[in-house]
Amino acid sequence: QTRSSGINAEYGVIPTKVSKSFESHGGQCTIHRHLILDSGSKLCFSRKPVTECGASCRSESRREKRISFTCMEKNRTSRHVAEKIRRGEILPELENLPESFVSVQELPSSCTPVLTYGL
Repeated sequence: QTRSSGINAEYGVIPTKVSKSFESHGGQCTIHRHLILDSGSKLCFSRKPVTECGASCRSESRREKRISFTCMEKNRTSRHVAEKIRRGEILPELENLPESFVSVQELPSSCTPVLTYGL
């Protein structure tokens, strides 16, 4: 959930080693991924991956965190970066790009699997 108005958020999934232990429970539990924000003429990316809970998990607690974004004009390069994120890639090079803005996001502190019985 972003507090910036007029920006559409999109997520790219980045699996972690820890989450592999929860795959037998119906999917990944803790997911790290870059955020993609489309602000019209620019694509903006979180400079570091953020934590989210997988579909078969829930957040134990949430906290507000300041997320640094870098923005690029919409062109072939920025669309290529977005495609890599959508494929689940971690892009450490985003940390070296200049900060365009900071957005406060509410993110999970930890994720735990939700076990369902009798399906």
